[in-house]
Amino acid sequence: MKKIIMSQLLNGTTLDLLLPVRQDELNRFMNTLFQKAKIEKAVDLNGELLKMSNNVISRMLMSERCSENEDEAGEMRKLVTEITEIAGKFNLSDH
Repeated sequence: MKKIIMSQLLNGTTLDLLLPVRQDELNRFMNTLFQKAKIEKAVDLNGELLKMSNNVISRMLMSERCSENEDEAGEMRKLVTEITEIAGKFNLSDH
């Protein structure tokens, strides 16, 4: 699994192709901060950064945003944690 991710998703060419995705999500993040600042509303940076990260990852993998609000971002974090735990277990074929 790690080899596939490193060779297919995180290689230089793929990252270059997906630059617009990362830029778009960063712009959305900045616009959210700007809109909340304009109305003098407090911002949960941890939640907003989590939402942005989740959306970047899901758009890179599935071409679809996964979290529009805090609840979806939290659910996605739990899912990613579980997947990371399963995928991160020692596998003899990785070495």
